[in-house]
Amino acid sequence: MPRRPRLPPSLRPLQTFEAVARYRNVTQAAAELAVSQPAATQQLRALERFVGAALVRGERRQAVGERHIA
Repeated sequence: MPRRPRLPPSLRPLQTFEAVARYRNVTQAAAELAVSQPAATQQLRALERFVGAALVRGERRQAVGERHIA
């Protein structure tokens, strides 16, 4: 029997990624989501672990696929 894909524990990591892609800045995204910047970074890392790929890059943690999210 094929193995079922594991689901993320919540939508929060996806919401965080969407906000980072929109603002192109983790701190501003965190402020919008009413969480701390380290908490937002943890959410991004959790999503990256889940998908098995880097979703943000650089010192300012900009979304890698930001041009595809428009």
